[in-house]
Amino acid sequence: MVRWLLILVLAGCAWGCGTSAPETTWTCVPGKTQACNCGDGSPGAQTCDEQGAGFSPCECVLPVDASTEDVVEDDGLLADVAQEVSDPPVDVEDDIEDTTQVDVEDAVEDTAADAEQDTQADVVPQDAGPQPCDPPLAIDAQYYGLAHTTVVLKPSGGTGAYRFELLNDASGALLDEVAGLHVLGATIGAVDAVEVSDLGCVGTTETTVEVIERFTVEPSQIQVGTGGSFQFVVTKGSGLFEFNFLTNASGGSLSADGMYTAGAFEGVDAIEIVDIGAGTVETAGVVVL
Repeated sequence: MVRWLLILVLAGCAWGCGTSAPETTWTCVPGKTQACNCGDGSPGAQTCDEQGAGFSPCECVLPVDASTEDVVEDDGLLADVAQEVSDPPVDVEDDIEDTTQVDVEDAVEDTAADAEQDTQADVVPQDAGPQPCDPPLAIDAQYYGLAHTTVVLKPSGGTGAYRFELLNDASGALLDEVAGLHVLGATIGAVDAVEVSDLGCVGTTETTVEVIERFTVEPSQIQVGTGGSFQFVVTKGSGLFEFNFLTNASGGSLSADGMYTAGAFEGVDAIEIVDIGAGTVETAGVVVL
């Protein structure tokens, strides 16, 4: 305990009894800045030197305030924006180029289409007149009819606006030029010539109409035994004939040229003979015993 008291006494003596440090006298606080007036009366600032011996001369350069800094910064931002606008990104340039190209192509196509429509509108269609008949006009090469009977001419093809003209009137005929009704004259064997045309197309065709006598057929009635046969003989008419059974009780047969053969059964067979050219008909009967 005594030792600690001795130490404290010696320490206090050292602190209070030693040689005192010289006092430092300051005119101003080192580093302190204060306001001052410049020679032209404008405000300035001066700073105390490091030794505190005095202030520096009044500095009249105004500090940059916050508004000026904002302007500077804004100027930099505007410069950056201007640079970006003048130098757009590559993608933007490509989009602008593509859009411009498409707009130009569309404008060219629209202009060409408008020009073509204008040209078509200016072209006055030329009337080429009637065209060739399609399908072509056609008619039977020859018609037949009895004296003073009417033959109906029946062409085909074209538009159907037919006209008929009597080229050769050998029989003393009458012809309806619109309906195609040909009334034959009295001259047996006479052949009239008729031309057919079409008002709706280009084309003609011709036919003839012959005056014929009504045909006759032999035999018209006959009796035969079962299995018997004979030939029908037709005279006059157009020469175009057809033979058909109306009834076939015997079960017989009949050829295209009129050969008849009775069947195995007794009965009556009826046969129809048609002049195809003139449209006339005769009948014959066969009794099978």
